[in-house]
Amino acid sequence: MAEGKKMSRQHLRRRFLQSLGANPKEWIETQRLEAAMRLLSAGKAVKEVAIELGFSHSSHFSRFFQRKTGHSPRQFQENVPAG
Repeated sequence: MAEGKKMSRQHLRRRFLQSLGANPKEWIETQRLEAAMRLLSAGKAVKEVAIELGFSHSSHFSRFFQRKTGHSPRQFQENVPAG
């Protein structure tokens, strides 16, 4: 990202923190998690969500989701209110 913006990594990190309150990695993870929650809430299969969000394996996605939420993607789907 930094190279594309013609700035140092540290400068990009500072700008992210100032603008968004998170470093680039944290921001990307938050965006992926929010997208995952939307897709899972809409009834998409865990494997489909993993592929759509760019995870190389659904197990990697499941570990990521569990680490961030404390629940597996399936547990999350089971607890989402219907409709």
